[in-house]
Amino acid sequence: MVVKLNVSRTQWAVGNGFFHSGRIESSASAVDYVYDCGALDRAPNQASLQREVGVSAERTQHIRLLFLSHFDFDHVSGLPSLIAGATVDRFFIPMVPAVERLLTFAANLTLGLTEAPPDVQGFYEELIINPPGALTSLTQGQAEPASVVVIGPTTSADIPLNRGVTEAPEGLTRDEVAGAQLDANLILDVEPARITASTDGEVVWEWVTFVAQQALDASPAFVSALIRAKLITDARDLDQPAQVNDLVRNHRELLTDAYEEAMRTVGSSFNKNLTSMMLYSGPPPNSRSRVYRARANPAERAEIGAWGPRPGWLGLGDADLRSKARVNEVNTAFHSRKPLVGTFAPSHHGARDDWKIELLQGFDPDPTRLPTHVFGASGAYGHPHDEVIRGINEAGATTVVVGLRESSRWTEALSVYVGAKKCRKRACRSGLYGH
Repeated sequence: MVVKLNVSRTQWAVGNGFFHSGRIESSASAVDYVYDCGALDRAPNQASLQREVGVSAERTQHIRLLFLSHFDFDHVSGLPSLIAGATVDRFFIPMVPAVERLLTFAANLTLGLTEAPPDVQGFYEELIINPPGALTSLTQGQAEPASVVVIGPTTSADIPLNRGVTEAPEGLTRDEVAGAQLDANLILDVEPARITASTDGEVVWEWVTFVAQQALDASPAFVSALIRAKLITDARDLDQPAQVNDLVRNHRELLTDAYEEAMRTVGSSFNKNLTSMMLYSGPPPNSRSRVYRARANPAERAEIGAWGPRPGWLGLGDADLRSKARVNEVNTAFHSRKPLVGTFAPSHHGARDDWKIELLQGFDPDPTRLPTHVFGASGAYGHPHDEVIRGINEAGATTVVVGLRESSRWTEALSVYVGAKKCRKRACRSGLYGH
């Protein structure tokens, strides 16, 4: 069986921050999803964020899946406005301990957090104190409040389809495309690390999350600073919600002092992005596909990679990728899906420390078919860094920087034909390509 899917995805123009959305649809059903929604606490960024959320609400009123990579303000500050204009079925968030959430909160406090509206700042405090509760409260006005799926770190790689697929499967024939089913009914199945859209029992699209095991070097130093400030007696105090609530509500200045002390202890090279949930959206690696570029409606920016585009999308949030080991972990985690990726959102808005050329490993081996690299950034903190843009372009890939202006918003559209992978009877019996 072969089905036709109309796929569109938008990188919204919020500058430094991140707001990505997509739609997977047939003529009979559709699945809308969002990955992060926020911008820096600066007046121009917040104004762009509100504009983009407003346009998003005109296009999508029902978000089936909403993924949050982490709890930095510039990735979550648009959620109250977004959800005011749309219903949400499920949130997916990384499992982040209270000490790390407080560390993130304190780090964001050092940036100011004074230019966002008071209700947004209040929501951000609630999110740090109790992420599931804060998110559920945003949907209390719905007929049924959204559920929250918490995804913990894992040491296993390429979950959950580690079948040795290391290159894109062969494409569909023209005859198979001509006979594709147009009105497939997409049925969602939700597991913590993998959400699938199926028709007639065949998975035709998936959303795969990955949360890396991170070395929390700053957490002990931060706890020690909190103890010296007499805010807590030991780390176990942070297991108490009331204690976390008190710190966030009543001790902002002391929290920032403890953060700065911890940073002096661990050194300036420390990256505060401890936990970041990564996301792949695309066909499963055990499928065959043929993809055509379609004209986005409305058309935003010039089409890129019009011939032979890849259907998948991969985003890394703000993952700390300073070390080679962590880059290898990402490559291993997505090794069977990277050959299907046509659009790639590298970590941390194009920060130099989190970019390594080794991240290009595993994509299409033809350098003329490397994925388009998209960055949500407008120059704040030097993002995206010139060396990152130059390295990607010299490798033969294309970069797209989506800034604050509405004209920089990028919507891409694809016609994706997906069919089950042909395999030898022995391989099928052994489950080599099974779901």
